Amino acid sequence: MASTYPLSTEDVFNAVWLQGAEKIGAQWIPLFSSGVPLDQDDIPAVCDELQALQNWVSTASPNPVHEYISTRIEMTIEALQATISLVPRPTTIWIG
Repeated sequence: MASTYPLSTEDVFNAVWLQGAEKIGAQWIPLFSSGVPLDQDDIPAVCDELQALQNWVSTASPNPVHEYISTRIEMTIEALQATISLVPRPTTIWIG
């Protein structure tokens, strides 16, 4: 069963998410633009990167976009953490 979870608009992703990913040295976040399959074992590392991005956004982007991005990151972390208790199977993250 496939499902999609929208992270951000493409413009905001390219302008803010990718800039932040570079600043924090993220490995996973840049892969979200084209979609990336995740195994259950990958989820903690992805959540750690997302938390680091959220921290970066809160200091680097104090504008109306900040609240939007912060909310999307928090919802993404919650959705990923909810999958940890599922039977291990790949989860695909797509920007949309």
